Amino acid sequence: MNASLTSMLRQLTLVLLLAAIPPFFAMPCTALAAGGQRVTAAETAAPAAAPAKAATVKHAKAHSNPLSWAKLKDFFWRTVNFIALLIILVKFLGGPTVKYMNERRERIAHELDDLTTKRDEAEKAYREFSTKLAGMEKDMERVIEQAMAQAQTEKARILAEAEQMAEDIRHQAQAAVQGEIESAKRSLREDVAEAAAKMAEELLRNNLSEADQNTIAEQYLERVGAAL
Repeated sequence: MNASLTSMLRQLTLVLLLAAIPPFFAMPCTALAAGGQRVTAAETAAPAAAPAKAATVKHAKAHSNPLSWAKLKDFFWRTVNFIALLIILVKFLGGPTVKYMNERRERIAHELDDLTTKRDEAEKAYREFSTKLAGMEKDMERVIEQAMAQAQTEKARILAEAEQMAEDIRHQAQAAVQGEIESAKRSLREDVAEAAAKMAEELLRNNLSEADQNTIAEQYLERVGAAL
């Protein structure tokens, strides 16, 4: 039998014995009448019709001796009955009780193991989550730093492109202005040359005679012919 069950039964026996002692000392004194019937001292004294004083004396004597043979015998049989009942209970209920206690102990141990396993798994999951969270924070910081660096690079590129575009526009504007100036100069020179030619023609026509004009034309034709 399991040691814990044996200890529990011993404690239960001791408690029941201690609980049975006070009623034993409180029982009235009994005696055996003829035929084996148990009668009290008062019932024995009543048929005798003794005087009140004699009854009082007998009653006092009966209560002055609580550990009478009848009480001891009654207590003995009560104890025997209790022990027999206890033996029967242990014989017929001890095995199932021990089995139930063992199964309950195993079930509790299994539940404790499950709880311990679940606790360990929860702690492991918490550590993994904490590690992942720390890694995510580092990744976020790295991504933010990379984004800021890319933003700075893009900003510098856009500024450089804008500056280059402004420089190109400035050069184009200068080139356009210079072209317009050159075109205006050419147009002005052409206009001036044309006007000068007209003025010279007018001067020549007004100041030279027809013979002089023919001479100049012949000289021009000679120079052109020599050049060819």
